[in-house]
Amino acid sequence: MKSVQDGVEVIRNMVEKMMVKFDKYWDEYRIVLAFRAILDPRMKLVTLGLCFERVDPLCWELKMGKIKGKLYMLFFQYCSKNSILTLKRK
Repeated sequence: MKSVQDGVEVIRNMVEKMMVKFDKYWDEYRIVLAFRAILDPRMKLVTLGLCFERVDPLCWELKMGKIKGKLYMLFFQYCSKNSILTLKRK
């Protein structure tokens, strides 16, 4: 019986470590997938918010705020690079 308990403890520790890594990478990848959904003409930001609300009703607003912030940051970087290119052409 002791070996079974030891085996369960080893698996539990392994699963905990895997979940930490999974959560870290999924958090970053979720943003990329969200951008794809926002840029899809059929989905947009509102639909993404409804999906997040349904999947995670407690934290969906926080996640949407993070995604909006990154989206705006990306947009402003694009605008600044585009304006520099426009100035160089003149």
